Amino acid sequence: MGIEEMIAIFLHIIAHDVKNRVVKRQVARSGETISRQFHSVLNVVLRPQSILLRKPTPVLEGSTDIKWKWFKNCLGALDGTYIKVNVPRAEQPRYRSRKGEIVTNVLGVCSQDMQFIYVLPGWEGSAHDSRVLRNAISRRNGLKVPRAHPHIDGRLRLLKKQHGAIAEMLAASGFGWNDKDKCVVVDKDVFDDWTKVHKNAIGLRNKEFPHFDDLTSIFGNDRATGVGAEPPADAVEEIEKEETLIEQETMNTSNDIGQDDGDSPTSNVSKKKTRKRSRDNDALFESIADEVKKFGSAYEESKECIGKIANYFEEMGKGTDAKKSN
Repeated sequence: MGIEEMIAIFLHIIAHDVKNRVVKRQVARSGETISRQFHSVLNVVLRPQSILLRKPTPVLEGSTDIKWKWFKNCLGALDGTYIKVNVPRAEQPRYRSRKGEIVTNVLGVCSQDMQFIYVLPGWEGSAHDSRVLRNAISRRNGLKVPRAHPHIDGRLRLLKKQHGAIAEMLAASGFGWNDKDKCVVVDKDVFDDWTKVHKNAIGLRNKEFPHFDDLTSIFGNDRATGVGAEPPADAVEEIEKEETLIEQETMNTSNDIGQDDGDSPTSNVSKKKTRKRSRDNDALFESIADEVKKFGSAYEESKECIGKIANYFEEMGKGTDAKKSN
């Protein structure tokens, strides 16, 4: 399969959400070939993530941008978005969003000029945006943001501790919730016995906690685990580890064959195949990387053309408004 065909199949699947069985009929290839070549292109596309993802720059004090001049020192904007996915029936509850759709929750961070700074795909649709954000910040190759002041961190820890203590009490018998006063209601004797074991609950009886419902969305234990969430940097590291492991296993296998059979023809053929496969993979990655660079250059040129067209219509609109005012 040629490089152009591989990239065309990859873009066709990504852009139109086409299933493997549909593509293999369209291009007269086996499903295994489609899957293997799709992942080959995907691996190459992920490798230049350090180049494709922009480095954040703060909004300057003297910024004149009408949208961003009010946000001094701001690095960008972030938001979560839902993308529909197909998952096994047993896993669908974890991927069901509050709107009832089977989706994955993707975090995206953009600079002022709408260039991606960070992306974290893979979280289940039932996960709250704040939970995805916390996970992105805590990762080794995660989103780098300035640390909050110590007193803010302390306040968050206190709220999380109190929320957890209240949630534990409401899950036990004998405790109730006053929705009007937003507090835990319970007999004093029951509460005293409870606090002997659960020290974090001390002082929370009849104490107003107005943000319990909101904090449940943030600190609550939903069914999402984030086991499939992985930013591009982590994905590239995993790809390199897998390739290294495969090479080591192949070399070990070749050595075992050589020890058993000496310089047998089978041993020599195995080593030649290993070297040939390695050269083929390197050539494949280089070819796809060249095609991706061409695609990137075409994108930059088209972006410039689109900008000129947009400026043209903007000027036309100003001229029309001036005529109407006259």
